[in-house]
Amino acid sequence: MIAEQWQIGDVRIQRIVEMPLSPESGIMSRLIPDATPERLARLPWLAPHFVDAQWRMRGSIHAL
Repeated sequence: MIAEQWQIGDVRIQRIVEMPLSPESGIMSRLIPDATPERLARLPWLAPHFVDAQWRMRGSIHAL
């Protein structure tokens, strides 16, 4: 699971997702065209948090 917040001393940092980028949108493949499903499949640790079942990238735009 990707951390939604971090604690550093007395400070808590929380991620705020501004825009999720679904694999179906194709935005991530346009941003990183060399990250094809065939290449991503060579990196099994990406699943399930960073790629979908078809090895397409997930992403998000967020602020901390």
